[in-house]
Amino acid sequence: MPVARITLTPHENDLAMGRFLIDRSAEILEAAGATSVQKVYPDRITGNCSHQHGTTRMGDDPATSVLDRGCRAHTVSNLFVVDGGPFPTGTGANPTLTIMANAWRVAERIAAGRDAASRG
Repeated sequence: MPVARITLTPHENDLAMGRFLIDRSAEILEAAGATSVQKVYPDRITGNCSHQHGTTRMGDDPATSVLDRGCRAHTVSNLFVVDGGPFPTGTGANPTLTIMANAWRVAERIAAGRDAASRG
């Protein structure tokens, strides 16, 4: 049986964005009073990465959150966000499985709603 081979070749912009984040992080550390900041710029993608969270916070109050409990936008009726954005902070471990589980949960709710609408 054949085995899939996946090859990742980063675009120069991927590396540029990484350098940008490193520079901004160093600025934050220096502004906070760090006395020694060492910037280490990647020259390739190694599998290590940062997992952004909280950009589309999930909650009950549209004044303090972007998404409801079902990850649907408060202000856009058919927009769902199922990446790391709904979570206010990162966990102590890789969030991939949590993100996948949440995406599955949201997809099931979307599908159930469509099924109900088609029967009505």
